[in-house]
Amino acid sequence: MIREKTLETNQPQIAASYNNLAGIYYSKGAYAKAESLLKKALDIYEKAFEPDHPEVATECNNLAQLYQDKGDYIVAEPLMERVLTIRKKALGETHPDTASSYNNLAGLYYIKGDYTKAEPLYKQSLAIYEKILGSDHPNVALSYNNLGNLARDKGDYVNAEISMKKALAIYEKALGQEHPDFGTECNNLGSLYYTKGDYVNAESLLKKALEVREKALGLEHPDVAQSYNNLGLLYYAKEDYKIAESLLKKALEIREKVLGENHPILAQSYNNLALLCQDTGDYKTAESLLKKALEIQEKTLRSNHSYMATFYYDLSRFYQAKENIKEAIIYGKRGNDVREKEFIINLAAGSEKKLRS
Repeated sequence: MIREKTLETNQPQIAASYNNLAGIYYSKGAYAKAESLLKKALDIYEKAFEPDHPEVATECNNLAQLYQDKGDYIVAEPLMERVLTIRKKALGETHPDTASSYNNLAGLYYIKGDYTKAEPLYKQSLAIYEKILGSDHPNVALSYNNLGNLARDKGDYVNAEISMKKALAIYEKALGQEHPDFGTECNNLGSLYYTKGDYVNAESLLKKALEVREKALGLEHPDVAQSYNNLGLLYYAKEDYKIAESLLKKALEIREKVLGENHPILAQSYNNLALLCQDTGDYKTAESLLKKALEIQEKTLRSNHSYMATFYYDLSRFYQAKENIKEAIIYGKRGNDVREKEFIINLAAGSEKKLRS
């Protein structure tokens, strides 16, 4: 690297370069390379600044987000807690970065399914944003969106819809209907209607999301792929398999081109197409796609990541449909093993917190 040749290797500028390069690897799903670079950056910042410096917090946050995406929640959680502690001390309780830390820690608990811990943190983040930024700021919309997702996953569709509509109205007022964030909220609200079985409203919003995203982001952006994917799942649910297949293949094509062949989101596309092929009786293609999906997940995720259990169960159901009971039992057992390990790890993490308190 040019900066390594002209600067001391422990300078913050070098850390910034490591961080930027890590971001490139991260976007491609190359998590191991990204992790190595982020650790180097954090080490430099810790030596160059005080332990409670905001730059240290920012790098801890980046590393925590990486671990979260890898499914390594046990490592991610203390990093996010450290970030929140530093920012509260260095920046104050009512700083936007502190609000962001509350939001990120809530997001981790949300992914883990610990909604009881996630909800008050999301609300704390929302309260700070409203106080310092005003009720019509995009960050306030983001908080409402996150609370909406949480309510949806709890089965509280009424409050989920209220929160997401608030988010959509704020984005429309603050950013306009052609902004990508408006498109994302259309996607999220449309996905809620899809979950509720309201396919008419879901289709309208998901199509709007695709339209906005293609115009704002171009035809080969990951968010555009997500819109194709979600529309494909909608038509799949409506049993319009021909249109569903075309849309899911379009999503896969974009993801393969933009994200590379080993990105975890690519595995989701393979899995979705596989399930469609299975329902249409194309077992050979379905099996090939399911194994491709599993291969990617095994490369990029921890062995006890909850997504791994999902993929093992999908393969188990596939072989059960083919009446291959032996393979169905093998993959079903693997899925059960992942769930059991995940439970034990979360239980142990809770015990450690009690001992430390």
